[in-house]
Formats: sequence, C-alpha cells, structure tokens
Amino acid sequence: ANSKALQLVGELPEEDPQGGEILRFPNGTPTGVMLDNAMAFVESVIPPYSEERKQEFLRAALAECAEQGVTGLMEAGVQNKTDIDLYLRAVDEGWYTIRNYAMRGAAIDTPDAKMIHTPDGLLTVRGVKFYLDGALGSRDAALLEPYNDDPGNRGFLFYEPEDLLKEMKKWKDAGYQIATHAIGDRAVRTLLDVYEVLLNDTAGEDVDLRLRVEHAQIVEESDVDRLIRLGIIPSVQPQFIGDWAFAEERLGEDRAKARGYLWRSLLERG
Repeated sequence: ANSKALQLVGELPEEDPQGGEILRFPNGTPTGVMLDNAMAFVESVIPPYSEERKQEFLRAALAECAEQGVTGLMEAGVQNKTDIDLYLRAVDEGWYTIRNYAMRGAAIDTPDAKMIHTPDGLLTVRGVKFYLDGALGSRDAALLEPYNDDPGNRGFLFYEPEDLLKEMKKWKDAGYQIATHAIGDRAVRTLLDVYEVLLNDTAGEDVDLRLRVEHAQIVEESDVDRLIRLGIIPSVQPQFIGDWAFAEERLGEDRAKARGYLWRSLLERG
C-alpha cells in the first residue's frame, strides 16, 4: 500500500491481527506491506469498481480464455460475492462462454447463500474456499518448525482450529463442498485434524463430503498417509513447482526434499 492508502486507513493497531502481519520499519512506522489478514485494513478503503467496469473485465477475461482455447475452469474462491451475480447475468444474456465451477469465499460470504447450477451447465456454485495459511515466498505459510532463513518464524494460521471447525460445520451443514488453502505442513496437519472431525460427524450417513486440501505444498510424511486414509482430495497445481527456486532457502535442503511437493507419493499411494 502506498502512503495515500495508509493515510486513508488512519492509525493502524500496534498488535498484528490473527493470521496477518503489518511489516514495519525499525522505528515502528508501517512500511505499507500487509501480509494476509492485515490486508483488510487497506482493502476496506479501496473504492469498489462500478458494475460497468467489472463487466469490461469479465468480457476481456472470457475473450482471452476463448483465444487460448480454455473452455472450462474452477474458480477456487470468488473474491467478491457480487461477481457471482455478474456471472449469472452474463449467462442469462448469452455472453458467458466458459464452464465455471466457482467457489464462494468463506471470508466474504455466508452459508445461507444459494447454490447455483444453470441449466446450460455454464455456472455451478456449490463449493466454498477457506484460507488457513499464507505462502512460502512471504514466509507466512504455517510450518511445524521455523523457517530455515528466518529462525524465529513458523508462519501463522488464519484461524484457531476450534473457530475453523465451527465455521466449516456451518458450510458443511448447508451442503457445500469445502476446499481449504493449506501450504505449510502445520497448516495441512491442522486442517486434517478439523476435517477428521467433520468426517466423524457424518460417519454412517450416505454422504461424500469430498473435502479438499488446496496446494498441499509442504506435507510431513505421516500426514501423507493420513490424508489418503481419510479420503481427502489433494488439489495440487504444477505451477507451484516454480516456488522451488526459494523453497530450499525457506525450508533447508533436507526438509524441502523430505516434505516438499510430494505429489507423486500422493498419487502412488492412492
């Protein structure tokens, strides 16, 4: 955030929010860099785009997808819940040209929001996306042990486990499929703890929750077997291999190789 944005925000709290950090100069003055949940301070003063401008963005994105031959996608976490209304309007008006399995954002939406499946199959909304930690690059992915290049830091979780379970139960009871961003091994382990409770709650019922771990980038070995045993879906993205450029710096060579990007292990073990 630039100085004008910080001026609009006003005085920032001295304590960092749960699941976020305000980076500061040695004298305590904010640098303008806000990590994860701390971004909300600045996001709250950003003027919203007009509906006309948002429609321009969507039309441009759809045209780019068509030009590149992309006919379907999964939008894991719609950033603004009013965007779904725009998608529906585009479907009704006949210019929505892609199949989209879109997930509501748990931080901005509520479980009483209606599920959607348009008759033409172009838009489906029956999933929800949570975020449990940050990323390796910014050193806020939640790790079991400290960062190799920042020994006093293990990253942070965006939710206390009991709060996460409480929120997920609401979405589960509403019938939504739950997907959760978890990159660090501590985040993955915490998430498996919560998911196991959700699965136990539905034991004996004829229901497949199809719970997902988004990214599963750093996973401790014992949690690989546990993830498979619980039937959790590891949703991985090959583009994150690019993080290897700094993964060894963040984790150290031994930990990076033992826990990083264990996607073949996940595939071969089931």
